[in-house]
Amino acid sequence: MSSSYSQGSKNASKQPGNNSGQHIPPMVPLPRRQDLNLDDLRGFEPGRLDLRWITPSQRLDDQFFTEQYASVASNIKHLVKNLFRCGDLPPDGSVWAATRKYHGEKFHLERIVGMVARPDPMDPTPWEDLMTSKAKRFCVMRAVIMLVLEEQVFSELLFGATKKQSEQLHAQDSDYCHDGGIRRSRLRSTLVEMMLGHSHGMPQCFWPSVDKVAMRLLTLIFPVLNWVRRTWPPDQDMPDIKTIYQEIHNCLAYACWFAVHKQRASCVLEFTWLHPGDQYCPDQIELCPAGLQRALAASADASSTLGSNTQNASPARIARVMICVVPRLDIIKSVECDGEAVGHTITTLADTRVVYYLGLMDPDADDEALLLSGVSSMS
Repeated sequence: MSSSYSQGSKNASKQPGNNSGQHIPPMVPLPRRQDLNLDDLRGFEPGRLDLRWITPSQRLDDQFFTEQYASVASNIKHLVKNLFRCGDLPPDGSVWAATRKYHGEKFHLERIVGMVARPDPMDPTPWEDLMTSKAKRFCVMRAVIMLVLEEQVFSELLFGATKKQSEQLHAQDSDYCHDGGIRRSRLRSTLVEMMLGHSHGMPQCFWPSVDKVAMRLLTLIFPVLNWVRRTWPPDQDMPDIKTIYQEIHNCLAYACWFAVHKQRASCVLEFTWLHPGDQYCPDQIELCPAGLQRALAASADASSTLGSNTQNASPARIARVMICVVPRLDIIKSVECDGEAVGHTITTLADTRVVYYLGLMDPDADDEALLLSGVSSMS
């Protein structure tokens, strides 16, 4: 909010202050920065991240995938912090209006956000608060990028394969669709290793495929980038569109490299997403514990002020998932006896990363509260 003072007023020289007489400087809106333009990427060729392709198959063990998955998640966290910072004042206008204006009727970003997050229905402006709060915005965008990777990269039978190779892999998978997932993974890994053997370990279309995924992601988050830039701190340099695309390209290249090694393994790597609104479980890692503790404290204070009057008592509440930031990663291996599969083991390599809100104990009542708040869909 800005304050103006008329020069002709007798109070023009009077400065705002608090009760103690201390001077309080007026709040001045941050200058709006110029929006990014995708046309500025024409002719730009991003640098290629230096990746190591000669990794022996015997090294593709639990430790390898645990460490590399942690690196993928860490890279995304670093990328989001670089791209989605903003100034001290909330960005003007609704981010959802900005995404609709850019994406038209398809609302791609809203669909993805709805899959990984839901707001606390008790917030004054629930869906807006997911993006105006810096901590929540970081987590939402991390979740969006991770879901894009899981849907478009990690699910590929071989990321960066040629059209012919992709057809061969899908045909093989279809022919043995009635066999167990571990047996199909073992058969697929053999074919993948043969394909990669002809290109020194790197899929033949790896870099063109990275280019496509990076541009898709940039296009998806583009309206949010411009929305955040509206209040970027004036004393800080802002990355231009080429720098942003290069950072996205580097981050995704590493994740795509991880995806290739995922398909080289004879075991099954499985990603499990929690649904927004799911109840808290002890094996989930909370990324914003301070926010949850504040909510718990506020609920406890409200309950204590009501006393023992059961008619006015607050409804029972419980921690529920607001944002599923990073899905759980499990590795599934076959257990054999005398050369025959007799079962399988499931080992969790990485626990789920989430943000919670303090929801109602009754899940149906919690859903109804979200509906009654008028934010069952983004407005």
